[in-house]
Amino acid sequence: MDRPTFPRFFFVLAGFALLVLVRGAFVMGRAVATRAPPPNFLGPREAGWGVLLSLVLIIASAMSLSAQYASPKQNFSGVIAFLEQQAAPGEAIYLLGGSVGIPIDDYYGKTWPVIFEPAEIVDAARRKSFIAYTFEDYIKLRRPLVWAALGAHCVKAASFSGTVRGSDVVAMECGGQAL
Repeated sequence: MDRPTFPRFFFVLAGFALLVLVRGAFVMGRAVATRAPPPNFLGPREAGWGVLLSLVLIIASAMSLSAQYASPKQNFSGVIAFLEQQAAPGEAIYLLGGSVGIPIDDYYGKTWPVIFEPAEIVDAARRKSFIAYTFEDYIKLRRPLVWAALGAHCVKAASFSGTVRGSDVVAMECGGQAL
């Protein structure tokens, strides 16, 4: 494959994985039950340890969720606040591609121009401006000329991370004193 494989591609297998985990917990529970009786409140001897191990797995899974909901999957509001604070009147703000353009335009109501081509980056860098992008690995892999133009004409001003690996929303400063 000429593209990264992300864990989300395997979500369809989650139900089967849960069945295997619970079955494994009950098989382990049966093995433990031959050596130590389970607490009385967990039911029959063989199932008791399986229920207990399954509960431990559920609690451990639930405890890990708080870290995933502590911050956004992608921090678009952070990059928007940064760009609005940094851009002086008359300085343009651009969005590189639909992965950053669609959410900022549709959900945040910003009408900043969306650019797609290296020539548009070169044109934006003729004066001081800012360009926001996300999914750096995708740009490097699928749009190397765009990545080269961005690196040649802009410098990283800020990066806003989220919980999705590789989805930092980055603000680049172009033109002016940026280079």
